[in-house]
Parts: sequence; C-alpha cells; structure tokens
Amino acid sequence: MKFHPTTDNRDRLPVSYTTVKEHLITYIQREYDHGADIAQSLKDLAVYDVDSEKPTRQESNDKDINGDLTATGEFEQKTFDKVYDAEIKLHVERKSTLQQNLKKAYAYIWGTCCTRTMQNKVEEQDDFSSKIENNPIELLKIVETLMHDHSAC
Repeated sequence: MKFHPTTDNRDRLPVSYTTVKEHLITYIQREYDHGADIAQSLKDLAVYDVDSEKPTRQESNDKDINGDLTATGEFEQKTFDKVYDAEIKLHVERKSTLQQNLKKAYAYIWGTCCTRTMQNKVEEQDDFSSKIENNPIELLKIVETLMHDHSAC
C-alpha cells in the first residue's frame, strides 16, 4: 500500500491517502519506541507537544511554625525530589525519542510508502530541500495535495 499521485493510477486499484496514512500510522505506533507520540504527530500533522505532559516537582507541606521543613518534611521532600528526577529523565528521553522517530518516520514514509512517481513529484516542489525533506509532517501534507489535486500533478 503506497502513496501515488492521481496520474499514477492507471494500472492499479486506487488507494486513498487516508487509507495509506492510517496504515502507516498503525505500523509506526506499533513498532516505534513511544510510538503513540509520533503516531499522534502524524495524525494531527503537527509535532506532538510532549512538554504538555512535563512532570512537576512536588513540595512537602510538612513544616514547622517558622516555615522550615520538619525532619519528616525533609524526608518527604527528598522522596519527591527522587521521583521528580526520575520522571524528568524519562520526559527528556521521550522528547529525544520523538525527534528520532520523526526522522525515522520520514525515512519510512519516503522509502516504503511513496511510489517512485510520488517521490519524483515531491522532489519537484520548490521547497523540497528547505521544508519537506526529512520532515514527515510536511511530506504527508504535500503527498495529500498531490493525491487529491489533479492540477498539482
């Protein structure tokens, strides 16, 4: 199942943009680390905002009358800090994985999901090297245009 421009439909049954996109998103979500993040990015055609789920650091409320942490409060705060450090580390890894997955998704879409004719049509775009190349979201946007707009082909 591949993306192909409307002019490349002569010898094959037409497969819609949506069908191919859903197929590749399902594959990516299933096979990639943190696949849900990249899948959501491709579904929405915008990079998923991982920072919207950034962990927050809790603070102990166990303080004495002067506002200083009690011994119990200090222990509780150290526990909160360890949990926060672990969550932040996972968050940073998740952000990094999303960036890596964007590059992998581009390679997968370009190499596996686009016919050679589609690749040629995409490469003919004026902004290919500056905007589309290595950007799976922009690639999907132009592919959709090429599959639906007869005048773009």
